[in-house]
Amino acid sequence: MITPTYNQEYRWLIKKYGATSPRFVSSDNPIAAQKLDFKIFPNPANQNVTIQSDAASETEIIITDLKGRKVHQQKFENGVVNFNVSDFGSGMYNVMVNSNGITKTSLLQINH
Repeated sequence: MITPTYNQEYRWLIKKYGATSPRFVSSDNPIAAQKLDFKIFPNPANQNVTIQSDAASETEIIITDLKGRKVHQQKFENGVVNFNVSDFGSGMYNVMVNSNGITKTSLLQINH
């Protein structure tokens, strides 16, 4: 049996579902979770990234590498977060959007 590496698993997820599709939801309220939606663009990125959401004002993003190390954290302002990824290494990152106890996660690919 072959155990895939993180990169193989994430590449498969991107190929199957698309990099901008949220792939994991954590919530005790499935109806509220359906309302938490966000868009990441451009994806893949090499310099600046924008994340848009129509979630509440207490919404934040956390970006982690595939080892779970936090590389960026920021609160939304008027439903938008802009940040520079030129200092990030090339590869895959988890984008977690947290709002009112609901977390949705998607993937961000950085190419330099």
